Amino acid sequence: MRRGAGWSVAHDHCPGPRFEGIADLVFSADGEHLAYLAESVRTWRVVVDGALGPAHPSVFAGTLRLSARGEHAAYVASEAQGARVVADGAPGPLVDGVSQLQLLPGGQPAYVARRGTSSFVMLGSTAGPAYGRVGRLVLGAEGLASYVAKRAGRWRVVWRGEELDSVELGASELPPELASSEDRRHVAWLAQGPAGASVWLDGEPFAGPYAGARAEGLTFAPGQSLPSFVLASADGRRHAVIASHAGPVLDRIGPLVFSADGRHFGYRGQRGVAHLLVIDGSEALLSLPPSDPVFSPDGQRVAYVLGAQPARVRVDGREYPFDVILGDTLRFSRDGQHWAVLAGDARRRRLEFIVDGRAALELDFAELISWLAQAEDREDPSAGSARSSAARADGAEFAPGSHSSAAVLRAWTEAVATSHSRTASSPAWLAGKCVAAGATTQSGAREH
Repeated sequence: MRRGAGWSVAHDHCPGPRFEGIADLVFSADGEHLAYLAESVRTWRVVVDGALGPAHPSVFAGTLRLSARGEHAAYVASEAQGARVVADGAPGPLVDGVSQLQLLPGGQPAYVARRGTSSFVMLGSTAGPAYGRVGRLVLGAEGLASYVAKRAGRWRVVWRGEELDSVELGASELPPELASSEDRRHVAWLAQGPAGASVWLDGEPFAGPYAGARAEGLTFAPGQSLPSFVLASADGRRHAVIASHAGPVLDRIGPLVFSADGRHFGYRGQRGVAHLLVIDGSEALLSLPPSDPVFSPDGQRVAYVLGAQPARVRVDGREYPFDVILGDTLRFSRDGQHWAVLAGDARRRRLEFIVDGRAALELDFAELISWLAQAEDREDPSAGSARSSAARADGAEFAPGSHSSAAVLRAWTEAVATSHSRTASSPAWLAGKCVAAGATTQSGAREH
């Protein structure tokens, strides 16, 4: 929120100290702890539960990490000669670039570092072997690292800290796909050998080889221990493989989408000129191309957008037309009782949040621009420093992920839908009462 010439963070409506700039608000997984970046006198600090960390000339936007219970924090600070990870206030080694910062179970940092032409994985203070490139890094439940890495022009897989020489991953420019289960106990990757594409799981062959075909879109459904993927044949036709079960053969298949409990799946597709939506293996023929399906958390409700003039949201079989629909913002509330989307009114030239088919809240464009500017800064780490979103430096390699502009809008829409649920309407913080340190007072602070 704006306070005079500065900014401060209001946590449960309790205003914090004033700073020149604020960025990267992050909650712990239990929601009990809050961390953010704050600018004061041309330096940036991390603030964790009100406690100030060490000062830095700049901090990489989008790198702040907080452990599940909030007892550990890490981020990447920028320096004139490069960057270094700072964990619980202690600086790590100076490197040229950092990516994929995560926290080990004990709170130590894990990340991919680059120095010169070499890349390597750092686990706490221990550096792994040097490679030309390192792909996706996955930390197992025991803190062991799995990743794909390139050396001498060939991609290799490191599974739980051990390089597997027997697995052929090919020599493509892009790193092979690697994914982990939600509990991080299982790791899968795609391999490409002379016999065709194959899928490996936990160090053993899982599916394939598929002669004359390639596998793509490797993922795990929430709560599942078997991977899912899309198999593309030489003639371009595709079918989804959901935990070993093959779906219908289509000409095109969109991304695999799962409900939050992992019990339901869906994807859009096309067979010839016909558009399809596949939900739990059943095909639904549509007259127009749909967006990716969106499930309620329990998977019992499905929503999607149909592209047309006017565009339509279809929820539970019922359609709601709007002049313009930002389809990627369609979301259900956390209890699944309400749905929301960001849509446009051509006559009024306004974007507004629609909840259950009715206008609920007009979009605050000043707020939108502020958030999207931060998100774009995070997506483009090669840009110059930006006062509103903390600084970045050349050599940062952070992918968009959950900090992208699309993710911000999705989270925003979900919050609007959730605010209409009865379970979200009773806490004191929604009534504007400061509840910090056991106090309950009316706050006149206005959040922006």
